[in-house]
Amino acid sequence: METTDKLHKEEISGVERVLRWMLMLMLGAVFVVHFLPGTLHLLAALPKTPDRAVLIQQGFALLLVITTLALLAERTWAFLLLYISAITATLLMGISLVPWVVGLLRPEQATEGMIAANLSVLIFGAFCHWLQKNRSVEDLS
Repeated sequence: METTDKLHKEEISGVERVLRWMLMLMLGAVFVVHFLPGTLHLLAALPKTPDRAVLIQQGFALLLVITTLALLAERTWAFLLLYISAITATLLMGISLVPWVVGLLRPEQATEGMIAANLSVLIFGAFCHWLQKNRSVEDLS
């Protein structure tokens, strides 16, 4: 009975790791595709004062990086940042956190696809968060 329970916990831990890495890779891809060129351009023109829109974009890029690093460190509060990132991406930034989805859709369906992709990130994140919360302390080592 104990070995069956241990195997079940290992399976859950494996699913959680896969979801966590998938979320980290998606956030990393969004950073590289949408924000890295702008960040490099901003650093090249450092003496010039950036406008408010650029600062908002760079702040969101920083939020993506911090969220990704927190997910990598397996911090529980990383999911709070992920939820904030998904909502901010939908409402303020107008981008998809699943970078390949919007490119596959016709232009008139891009907004609905972006919203659906961000909702899927919320669902994946919530499921991964639930799996992490249900692990015992011994499983975290």
